[in-house]
Amino acid sequence: MDIFDFDLEPAPSTFSRSSSSTLSAKGVRELEREVGRHRLLIEVLLRAIVDKGIYTREQLNAMANLVDMEDGVRDGRLKKESGVKHCSKCARVMMNVSGQCLYCGHQEVLKLV
Repeated sequence: MDIFDFDLEPAPSTFSRSSSSTLSAKGVRELEREVGRHRLLIEVLLRAIVDKGIYTREQLNAMANLVDMEDGVRDGRLKKESGVKHCSKCARVMMNVSGQCLYCGHQEVLKLV
Protein backbone atom coordinates (compact mmCIF):
# COMPACT_ATOMS: atom_id res chain seq x y z
CA MET A 1 0.00 0.00 0.00
CA ASP A 2 1.28 3.45 -0.96
CA ILE A 3 1.50 5.82 2.03
CA PHE A 4 -0.35 8.42 -0.02
CA ASP A 5 -3.35 6.14 -0.63
CA PHE A 6 -5.40 8.11 1.84
CA ASP A 7 -7.32 11.32 1.60
CA LEU A 8 -5.05 14.29 2.31
CA GLU A 9 -7.99 16.51 3.15
CA PRO A 10 -8.53 17.09 6.87
CA ALA A 11 -10.94 14.61 8.40
CA PRO A 12 -14.30 16.07 9.33
CA SER A 13 -14.46 17.10 12.94
CA THR A 14 -15.50 14.07 14.96
CA PHE A 15 -14.46 15.52 18.30
CA SER A 16 -17.49 15.33 20.54
CA ARG A 17 -17.56 17.59 23.56
CA SER A 18 -19.16 16.75 26.87
CA SER A 19 -20.87 19.29 29.05
CA SER A 20 -17.51 20.02 30.72
CA SER A 21 -15.96 20.87 27.31
CA THR A 22 -13.45 18.00 27.35
CA LEU A 23 -12.68 15.78 24.38
CA SER A 24 -14.10 12.31 24.43
CA ALA A 25 -11.74 9.32 24.24
CA LYS A 26 -12.78 8.81 20.62
CA GLY A 27 -12.03 12.46 19.85
CA VAL A 28 -8.59 12.19 21.45
CA ARG A 29 -7.79 9.05 19.40
CA GLU A 30 -8.87 10.81 16.19
CA LEU A 31 -6.74 13.84 17.05
CA GLU A 32 -3.72 11.63 17.81
CA ARG A 33 -4.21 9.81 14.48
CA GLU A 34 -4.39 13.11 12.61
CA VAL A 35 -1.25 14.46 14.33
CA GLY A 36 0.57 11.20 13.54
CA ARG A 37 -0.39 11.47 9.87
CA HIS A 38 0.80 15.09 9.73
CA ARG A 39 4.11 14.12 11.35
CA LEU A 40 4.57 11.40 8.71
CA LEU A 41 3.89 13.75 5.82
CA ILE A 42 6.18 16.43 7.25
CA GLU A 43 8.99 13.89 7.65
CA VAL A 44 8.50 12.71 4.05
CA LEU A 45 8.74 16.29 2.81
CA LEU A 46 11.82 17.04 4.95
CA ARG A 47 13.61 13.93 3.71
CA ALA A 48 12.76 14.75 0.09
CA ILE A 49 14.10 18.29 0.48
CA VAL A 50 17.34 17.01 2.05
CA ASP A 51 17.74 14.05 -0.34
CA LYS A 52 17.31 16.33 -3.38
CA GLY A 53 20.02 18.63 -2.00
CA ILE A 54 17.68 21.61 -1.81
CA TYR A 55 18.48 22.29 1.86
CA THR A 56 20.44 20.55 4.61
CA ARG A 57 18.81 19.67 7.94
CA GLU A 58 20.84 22.46 9.53
CA GLN A 59 19.54 25.01 6.99
CA LEU A 60 15.96 23.82 7.58
CA ASN A 61 16.42 24.17 11.34
CA ALA A 62 17.79 27.70 10.88
CA MET A 63 14.81 28.57 8.67
CA ALA A 64 12.41 27.09 11.23
CA ASN A 65 13.97 29.31 13.92
CA LEU A 66 13.51 32.40 11.72
CA VAL A 67 9.88 31.55 11.02
CA ASP A 68 9.32 30.80 14.71
CA MET A 69 10.62 34.27 15.59
CA GLU A 70 8.31 36.07 13.15
CA ASP A 71 5.82 36.62 15.97
CA GLY A 72 8.60 37.85 18.26
CA VAL A 73 8.59 34.77 20.52
CA ARG A 74 10.79 31.69 20.15
CA ASP A 75 8.38 29.05 21.40
CA GLY A 76 8.32 26.34 18.71
CA ARG A 77 4.88 27.38 17.54
CA LEU A 78 3.52 29.30 14.60
CA LYS A 79 1.09 31.95 15.72
CA LYS A 80 -1.40 33.22 13.19
CA GLU A 81 -0.92 36.93 12.76
CA SER A 82 -3.38 39.00 10.80
CA GLY A 83 -1.09 42.03 10.74
CA VAL A 84 2.08 40.44 9.37
CA LYS A 85 4.25 43.08 7.71
CA HIS A 86 6.16 42.44 4.48
CA CYS A 87 9.24 44.22 3.19
CA SER A 88 8.30 46.71 0.47
CA LYS A 89 11.49 45.84 -1.43
CA CYS A 90 11.73 42.00 -1.36
CA ALA A 91 8.22 41.13 -0.05
CA ARG A 92 9.53 38.80 2.67
CA VAL A 93 8.04 38.81 6.16
CA MET A 94 9.47 41.51 8.42
CA MET A 95 10.45 40.78 12.02
CA ASN A 96 8.18 42.55 14.49
CA VAL A 97 11.07 43.94 16.54
CA SER A 98 12.96 45.70 13.75
CA GLY A 99 12.28 48.04 10.88
CA GLN A 100 15.14 46.55 8.86
CA CYS A 101 14.56 43.56 6.59
CA LEU A 102 16.70 40.60 7.63
CA TYR A 103 16.82 39.36 4.05
CA CYS A 104 17.66 42.37 1.89
CA GLY A 105 18.62 44.99 4.50
CA HIS A 106 15.99 47.50 3.37
CA GLN A 107 14.99 49.91 6.15
CA GLU A 108 11.22 50.25 6.35
CA VAL A 109 9.55 53.37 7.65
CA LEU A 110 7.56 52.12 10.63
CA LYS A 111 4.13 53.60 11.25
CA LEU A 112 3.50 53.99 14.94
CA VAL A 113 -0.21 54.72 14.59
